[in-house]
Amino acid sequence: MNTSRPPHDSNKPTLATPAKRSPLPCLAVGAALGLVPAALLLQDQSSLEKRLALLEQVEHVAPASVLRLHSDLDNLRAEAQNKSTSQVSETRVTNERVESLTRQIQQTSTELSHYRSTVDSWESWRSEQARYPFASLLSDFESSSRREWEDVRRLSNAALGLAERTHSAVADLRNGLNANQTRMWDELVGPVVQLAGRSTVGSGVLLRVSPEPSATNSRPFLLTAWHVVRDILADADEGDTAIPVTVFTSDGSLFFETATLLEQDAAMDVALLRLDGSLPASTGAVLAARERLGKTNVFDEIYAVGCPLGNDPIPTRGEIVDVDHVVDGESYWMISAPTYIGNSGGGIFDAQTHELLGVFSKIYTHGSLRPTVIPHMGLATPLDSIHAWLEDGGYLDTSSNLASSGQASIRIASATR
Repeated sequence: MNTSRPPHDSNKPTLATPAKRSPLPCLAVGAALGLVPAALLLQDQSSLEKRLALLEQVEHVAPASVLRLHSDLDNLRAEAQNKSTSQVSETRVTNERVESLTRQIQQTSTELSHYRSTVDSWESWRSEQARYPFASLLSDFESSSRREWEDVRRLSNAALGLAERTHSAVADLRNGLNANQTRMWDELVGPVVQLAGRSTVGSGVLLRVSPEPSATNSRPFLLTAWHVVRDILADADEGDTAIPVTVFTSDGSLFFETATLLEQDAAMDVALLRLDGSLPASTGAVLAARERLGKTNVFDEIYAVGCPLGNDPIPTRGEIVDVDHVVDGESYWMISAPTYIGNSGGGIFDAQTHELLGVFSKIYTHGSLRPTVIPHMGLATPLDSIHAWLEDGGYLDTSSNLASSGQASIRIASATR
C-alpha cells in the first residue's frame, strides 16, 4: 500500500508529524513488525485482516529517520563497548591496586610482628633492669671511676716526683762528674810535665811538697827517668845543666820553666829534680804510702800519664799485669795501659785514689832493623824502691799530715843539699 509523500530535501532535517512523536514509537513499530509473523500463524484470517487494517492506519516513517535511528543505535553500541572496555581497564587497575594493597598489608603485618618482638624484648630488658636499678649502677660506676682517677693522679704525681728527683740526681751526677773530671785532671794530668832537649822528649811528675805554713807558692820537686835527663844533658851545650820543663794547666796555659838535677840512680832509671821557678803549693802528685804499695797485685787498675811523641800529657787506662818483671837484674811492674816513646819519666797512678805508684821507664819493642813498639807491654819502676832511695837521700818527710794519713810527701828543707 503506497502513499504519496512530498519530496525529501537531504539538506534539511526531516520533520516529524505535527504531533512530534519521539523515536520510541518507531521502536514500537519495529517490535510490532517482529510479532506479526507469529500472530499470523496463530490467528485466523479475520484476525490477520483486522491487524493489517490497523497497520494501514499507522503513519509510515521516513527512511532518513530510520537511518538516523540506526546511527544512534551504532553510537550507543560503540559507547556501550567503550564503556565496557573502560570498565574492564578500570577493573584491571582496581585489581592491581587491590593486590598491591594486599602485599603492603602483608609487609606491614610482618613489620608489626617484628616491632612487636622488639617491644617484647625491650619490655623483657626493662623488667630485667628493674631488678638492678640503673641509678645504683651509675653510682657504682662513678665511684669506681673516681677511685681509678685518684689512682691515676697519685701515680702521675709519683711519676712527676720521680722525674724531678731523677732530674735533680742527674744534675748532681753531672756536677759530680764535672767535679770528678776537674779533680782527676788536677790529680792525674796536672802533675805531669814535659822534659825536652834538642832531640829528646820525655815526661816527669811534679811532687806535692810540705810548704811552710804561710807559703802560698813553692818550688816543687819532680821525678823522672834517668835516661831522659841523661839524653837531654848529652844534647845540651857544655856546662848547661838546666833541664827544660813545660808545665801544663787546666785552662790550656803553658809555663816554660827549667829544673836542676838533684839525684839520680841509673840502675833504677830514676832521677830527682827541683823546679827553678815556683808554683802553687798544692801543685803535684801525692806519693802512695808503703802500706799501699805492699798491697799491689795483678789486675790492679792504673792510669799511665805521659807526653808520648812530645804531645801534651795523655792519660791511658790499664792494669798491672806483672809485679816482678826483672830486666837486667832490676824488678819492674809491667802494665797494659797503652804507652809510647815519650812516656818515659811519666807517672803511674792508682785508678781509684790517684796516688803515684811508680815512674814509667821502658817499653818493649819487636824487631831489630825497624823495631816496633808494643804499647801494652810497658815497664815502670815501682815507688816502693823509690821510697827507700828518697829516704836515704833525706828528701822524704814522713812527719807531715800526709804521712799520718798513710801518705808521704817531699820535705822542702832537704832541698838545700
